[in-house]
Amino acid sequence: MLAALALALMVVIPLVEMVGRMEAALQDTAWLAGARYSIADIALVPFVKRIEEEIAPDAVTAARHPRVMQWWKTIQARPAFGRANIGPFVDG
Repeated sequence: MLAALALALMVVIPLVEMVGRMEAALQDTAWLAGARYSIADIALVPFVKRIEEEIAPDAVTAARHPRVMQWWKTIQARPAFGRANIGPFVDG
């Protein structure tokens, strides 16, 4: 139980807070660092995928983070995302 609490404090909470900061950053633009797709967007893809898939899937929802979810859909629709072939982080 203590290990799960430590994991939450060290990993889950900061990552969910990051999604909240992303939501704020996306308030005025479709991309994280301005009007254009950039390295900032690319850099956060693996984090968002891992959060959504494994770490805190209930924390990243359209109801809680509508801008992040729209950003994520837009990212996934990019041809480069498909070519990257980012598989699941977890089995099953």
